[in-house]
Amino acid sequence: MQEFQSLKKLIEQKKQQQSNSLTIQEQKQKIEQERQRLLQEQREREREKHEKLVKKLKMQDEYYKTKDIERVKIKRLDQQCINSERDKIQQDEIQIPQDLPPIEKKEVQKRLRDLGEPITYFGESDWQRYKRLMQFVQEKKENHQRELEIKVLEGEDKEEIKVFVNKIKERNLDPNTALVPVFQCKGKEEIEQQLLDGVSLLTRCEDVYLWCKKMLREWNIKLLDKFNTETLKRSLEGSQAFNSYKQTLDYIKPLTEQLQKAKMVQSINEEILNALYLIIRFCVYKEYVRAYDKYLELAIGNAPWPMGVTMVGIHERTGRSKISSSQIAHILNDETQRKYIQAIKRLITVSQKTYPSNDRSKMVDFRTEYAW
Repeated sequence: MQEFQSLKKLIEQKKQQQSNSLTIQEQKQKIEQERQRLLQEQREREREKHEKLVKKLKMQDEYYKTKDIERVKIKRLDQQCINSERDKIQQDEIQIPQDLPPIEKKEVQKRLRDLGEPITYFGESDWQRYKRLMQFVQEKKENHQRELEIKVLEGEDKEEIKVFVNKIKERNLDPNTALVPVFQCKGKEEIEQQLLDGVSLLTRCEDVYLWCKKMLREWNIKLLDKFNTETLKRSLEGSQAFNSYKQTLDYIKPLTEQLQKAKMVQSINEEILNALYLIIRFCVYKEYVRAYDKYLELAIGNAPWPMGVTMVGIHERTGRSKISSSQIAHILNDETQRKYIQAIKRLITVSQKTYPSNDRSKMVDFRTEYAW
């Protein structure tokens, strides 16, 4: 009986050993399978990485090929431009006459310097330099004319603006195209008399009216260009600029009405009209210092008693008979006159900023900003 039990135990041990060996083999198989799976995933990742690298290299090769093609095209175009310029220069040299240009070399260089252009190029002849100057001057005139024709404000008719611009040119009121007369004398009174000679009262009224209208319109255009959004218009600077413009419109309205009435009946003081005509003529000729001096003479006069006081006490003052109305300050006589003469002062500032003179000695250094 004991032998049988011992045999049974031995059999059970053998079975247990066999089962343990099976579990170990299964574990080994699982480990091997997991290792094979990880190796496969790693190979897949390396293959994808390799494919991406190959694709990137191909794209780089194509990019550099296109760049090389573009570089070759640009080089060919540059060579064509160089050849065409060389042919053009040779043709210009063939067509250039042997005589000198109508303007001297120093004057041409001075005008080019004023325009902000190089005064000469390497190998440039006098005629080529003169042609370049004429080309810049023509382009400047065309651009200015185009700017005036294109910009039409709200409520304006384009045809009316064209007629107005042509009228301004006919009356010699455009500073860019105005013909500046040659002053045969150097005295202040003689120059003023030369400008007034041969000009009728009706012509003076029309010129002053057209110049004021032109300056107000260009002032409005500059304001709308600078403050082109509602935010800028409502800002402090925009509000001050537009308020100054509207105030000038109100101030100058009585003057424009008097100028229009003067076509039918003389409703404006002739001395004031002459002073205003001289001011606008000096502004058109870009003589702003002379215009400002004439404004001061009109505003405060040049007599020892500018307030208009000619009698002090019971005795007649010496030289009282020599004091004329032109030596009395017209700006202090009437509030309406004071306002429209102040408006003329603002338009002088607008004219100087819109059409600056090439000669700085003819300009006034305005510290206040009435315009933009």
